[in-house]
Amino acid sequence: MIAVAESFSLTDIILLAGIVGVAIVKLGEARGWTRSSQILRRENEDLARRNDHLEANDIERGKNIDLLTQKVLMLETQIEELKQRDMAAVLQRLQAVEDKADERHVETIDVLNVIAHNTSPPVHTTID
Repeated sequence: MIAVAESFSLTDIILLAGIVGVAIVKLGEARGWTRSSQILRRENEDLARRNDHLEANDIERGKNIDLLTQKVLMLETQIEELKQRDMAAVLQRLQAVEDKADERHVETIDVLNVIAHNTSPPVHTTID
């Protein structure tokens, strides 16, 4: 080993130490070994804050969905009630029209009977 060390000059050793140092730094950056704990702490805080914000948005949206679902159900109930009420009103009106038509029919028959009685020639029956 001493023979190997004697064959290297001081410049070679410094150059080799620099190459090894650069390789270690690059490897450390790639693996995240050289990041300071302060940077990692700040990134974790940012991620936690973003997560809290997203969870709050999710909860708010869930509340809005529940509220809108209740409103939709209430409106559907009101629509069904209005349909029933409107249908009942239409049926009542149709019944009133039908009753009026029956009254007109009876009155028309009465008038036709009066006309028939007043305009018919007397019937003469002869007995032979």
